Amino acid sequence: MHPKILICDEIDEEATDKLKGIADVETGKEKLNDLEKLQNYDCLLVRSATKITKDVIANAKNLKIIARAGAGLDNVDVLAAKERNIKVVNAPDSLTISVAEMVFGSLLAMIRKISEADKSMKEEKWEKKKFTGREICGKNFGIIGFGRIGRKVATIANGFSANVFAYDPLITDEKIYENLNVRHCKNIDEILKQCDFVSIHVPLMNETRNLINADNIKTLKKDAIMINTSRGGIINELALIGALKNKLIGGVCLDVFENEPNPNPEFRNLENVILTPHIASATKEAQKRAGMDVVVQIEKFFKG
Repeated sequence: MHPKILICDEIDEEATDKLKGIADVETGKEKLNDLEKLQNYDCLLVRSATKITKDVIANAKNLKIIARAGAGLDNVDVLAAKERNIKVVNAPDSLTISVAEMVFGSLLAMIRKISEADKSMKEEKWEKKKFTGREICGKNFGIIGFGRIGRKVATIANGFSANVFAYDPLITDEKIYENLNVRHCKNIDEILKQCDFVSIHVPLMNETRNLINADNIKTLKKDAIMINTSRGGIINELALIGALKNKLIGGVCLDVFENEPNPNPEFRNLENVILTPHIASATKEAQKRAGMDVVVQIEKFFKG
């Protein structure tokens, strides 16, 4: 008898077809509200939109595995799943390249004023002097969080000939930094004080919520640019908005927000921001890898 799987968020078509070869597959997160059906699913597959809460897990009486087609697990109550001995899998390697590339896409859009120049040209203007920008080459590039994505960002930053700095309290082997031509920082302040660009790559946990706050944001250079493609809540948004309004920092590129999909409207009124709707991992390649990675794990789980 085939396992029953509910795909709550759309995944790659090829991955979906592969899953249909080993299971009875249904789609649509609204089916999580059907308590009678929910009891029958052996597996729930999500991306980032659907939250698998403690209540969902409690009502899914037959649930054996939860799969997240992506890197983070903040939309899954992992503790509740563990209490019921439900396996939780994800695809941490699948999004690395896409997110790392997005960091530099956003940064270049800001420091080379690409969006503004594009808008100006479409208004039939030729404002060449207005759009003088900055280079990444030779600048101090800071990375907070030195996991898979942070390390890929370091590799690309080295390609731009930047001076790369990184901080991660979970990494004690300093050779990792040396091997990637990165200067190891012992705390966040070391990065904030000396870097021209700062990219954030940490998960959202109690320890990292408001990691960038009203106190330490003041230590940034006046023309520093921050990029956050990790999770909303890492940067205290009220403190950030205040710093941007008062020109305490140069600008910020935000792909993630505390309240998605309805971010603080004050961001829209600021000139020194680049805003994108949580799309750092939204490439065809990344979504194919994420979908296929979790499907392989699901298949392995059920085939034992």
